[in-house]
Amino acid sequence: MEPPAEELPPVMMSRVFASKPVRKIPKLSKAESIHQLFRTPYSASSANHKKLTKAVGSFIIKEGLPIYTVEKTGFREMLSTFDPLYTLPSRSYFSRTLSPAIYQETVDIVKNKLSSVSYFSATTNYWSSIIKDPYMAYTVHWLTDNFQLKSRSLQVNHCPENHTTANIQVMLDQVLMNWDLEASKQVALTTDNASNISKAVTVQGWLRVQCFGHRLNLAVATTLKQSKEEIAPAMLAMKKVIRLFAHSHKKKRLLKEAQVTIQGKNVTVSSVLPTLMLIKTKMVAEPDEAALSSKLKKAVWKYMDDHFKPIPINQLYQKVSFLDPRYKG
Repeated sequence: MEPPAEELPPVMMSRVFASKPVRKIPKLSKAESIHQLFRTPYSASSANHKKLTKAVGSFIIKEGLPIYTVEKTGFREMLSTFDPLYTLPSRSYFSRTLSPAIYQETVDIVKNKLSSVSYFSATTNYWSSIIKDPYMAYTVHWLTDNFQLKSRSLQVNHCPENHTTANIQVMLDQVLMNWDLEASKQVALTTDNASNISKAVTVQGWLRVQCFGHRLNLAVATTLKQSKEEIAPAMLAMKKVIRLFAHSHKKKRLLKEAQVTIQGKNVTVSSVLPTLMLIKTKMVAEPDEAALSSKLKKAVWKYMDDHFKPIPINQLYQKVSFLDPRYKG
């Protein structure tokens, strides 16, 4: 039996107390309190936990991040720093529970907005992923009571079937059904210039608006193909210019700045006729212009003019350009 501590020599006393574990009391900063030290983590059913979890899910979805972001050490440490009482749910919860719930909530909000729309137009196009899987996208456009243009991308469908006119009709009908949209309220549909999609839109009784950018690209490509031998030296020079921008960070940055400067906003069908007039003006042969240059310009303009003349689509362009306040006066 050990003698009382007060009877031990000083050296022995230090050994006795050194052998016993001493509880370290954390030092509190001015911003902390005893109450904070004893707070428990949020329960999964608490309002705070649900609010924070939904915020994390919305962030991942809106920024297009992979779900496994929630498993990354740095991401978890950041959230813990923001709020030590918050425990991040598992990856499967975000993929199987929260993401579908946020999607359905967003669908309901968009459906509610579209339910009061009198008429709408849409844009659809086919595109392929990096591994060549085909998809069809559908975006709806409408005007608010204050004449503000609104757009929402509703669906991107995987389309492994043959892109026949009949199959495209079925997919377009399915989109309208999924979003409770009436086919009679769709006044126009903008598409590329493929014959299958053009025919599908016509059969459905909708007005088809051809994509201006796609048509202009076809005009240039067709003209260059028809004059392949004549423009060979010019194409070689253009390739050198492209390589110059590809290998110069400074020139690439300047090009990007210039593109941002000239990029317009709210480019709509009302811009078609004014843009065509601008193209026609620029395509007029200038004095002392090279014969090849003049020939190419005329060919591009003829292609564009031939494809934008047909009625009733030309009448539509005239009406919307007349109503667009940007072209008054």
